[in-house]
Amino acid sequence: MASVIKIKRSAVSGQAPTNAKLADGEFAINTADGIVYSANSTTVFEVGANLNSLQVNGQFFPSEDGTANKVLSTHGNGTMYWASTSASTNIQTFKRFSFLATANQTNFAGNDVDSQSLDYTVGSGLTVYINGILLEDTQDYTAPNSANVILTSGATANDVLDIFAYNVGSANNITIASNNNVGIGNTNPTTALAVGGEAYISANVKFGDDILDASNRVFKVYYANGDIAWG
Repeated sequence: MASVIKIKRSAVSGQAPTNAKLADGEFAINTADGIVYSANSTTVFEVGANLNSLQVNGQFFPSEDGTANKVLSTHGNGTMYWASTSASTNIQTFKRFSFLATANQTNFAGNDVDSQSLDYTVGSGLTVYINGILLEDTQDYTAPNSANVILTSGATANDVLDIFAYNVGSANNITIASNNNVGIGNTNPTTALAVGGEAYISANVKFGDDILDASNRVFKVYYANGDIAWG
């Protein structure tokens, strides 16, 4: 009769061996959990499938599944975790503001010569020119908030100050939601395309279905005799 070889084992769910129980390279099995263990001189580790934990090249993966719409992320220290996705992604827009200075003016804010109100995102990248000459950040000017640019020295009357700024997250930006809906002037688009304002289209537009108003009434075009021409 063939010999039966049995390794160290436990039938108690959740029970795992310790280093004191296993020699280096020795195996043990938990038959209730279906997990095989081995050890080295410092730690006991799981072997094979049906693991309670997983480490790959020093990266520790979560031991439980994430909930719906969670993504795998990292702390940057070797530990992975489930994280929520952002509700929407705001795309940066690039703006130019142009001001005509008065004598000794240092603070530039409000509407520029094109009636655009100065607005930028702090820390997103700002370049400032006076009469076409690039100014040095903190040395020639400061940008302390999202609405002011302050020169270190006062400008000369009729100097032209140009501010090139990135702006993130304003109502005029394009927003791509987590469900891929796109909002233009709408930061919370609930339809495939949501435009918050007037839209100018310079070419033909084709519709594959009815055009509805806010009350879900179908837009129709009639001939003078009352027959429906379209819709």
